[in-house]
Amino acid sequence: MKADKTKICEYMRRIADNLQGQGRQGTAAKYEGAARSFSRYLVSLGKRGGDICIKDMKPSLIEGYEGWLRGFQLCRNTTSQYLRSVRAAYNRAVRDGIAEKRDLFSNVYTGVAKTEKRALPIDVIRRIKAMPLQDPRVRLARDMFMMSFYLRGMSFVDMAFLRKSDLSHGRVTYTRRKTGQRLSIKWTDAMQEILDGYAANPTEYLLPLLTSPGGDRYKEYLNASARVNLHLKAIGEMLDLPIRLTMYCARHSWATAARTSGIPISVISEGLGHDSEATTQIYLASLDTVAIDNANDAIIAAV
Repeated sequence: MKADKTKICEYMRRIADNLQGQGRQGTAAKYEGAARSFSRYLVSLGKRGGDICIKDMKPSLIEGYEGWLRGFQLCRNTTSQYLRSVRAAYNRAVRDGIAEKRDLFSNVYTGVAKTEKRALPIDVIRRIKAMPLQDPRVRLARDMFMMSFYLRGMSFVDMAFLRKSDLSHGRVTYTRRKTGQRLSIKWTDAMQEILDGYAANPTEYLLPLLTSPGGDRYKEYLNASARVNLHLKAIGEMLDLPIRLTMYCARHSWATAARTSGIPISVISEGLGHDSEATTQIYLASLDTVAIDNANDAIIAAV
């Protein structure tokens, strides 16, 4: 292979730019963050410009990066996320013919460690649903939490970017931003009741989260996510919950409720226990849609 002078941080930024153009801002942000972090690490090693040719990368460089990250007291999953982004960029460079295939990452941790349990029992979900909330900002946070729970634990980013056109013939059909999996969910009276509590969104989006005509949609999503999770934290404190209440708790809680409602353990385990969320969603999609709808009806009726 002819020597290539492409540098890794520069290459990651190019990947991020391409992802931005595809509307995949979340994944782009991971590459941008990894490029900044790896560049700072290289600066600490005295590398001019905070970059290095991909062909010059060695296992010892990657192992040193892991140690450098740990020096900032980052949690294991955060360190792993940075390393996975660098690895993904390196593997893409191999596919692009920029670098030779070498095992640079075998001695660093690139897995996903188990996190604290985030599932809430159904009686707590009922308490959240029944709270008499006067502050409209707190009520919106609670309603979006319940909407996520009703929508089989749909992630906040997927909820925010649901379009009105995604709701048709009594079903919400959308593509998960994280995995690319196409999902279809029965639209229920409980979901419609929440939606009816808000003025019609003046934008093309279904839920009252991205409501400003024009502007930077991804930035608006990030701001909405921060506000909702801030108010969910307050709700959790009002109820004296043992864990911090976030939108992600809705996903874990639905998974646990689904398990106890008869969905096979191989598909939905406690707190989405699969290391690969994509695999979990593929299994979900392979189940009979009517069976999933019936299970979701039972979960919603229990709240």
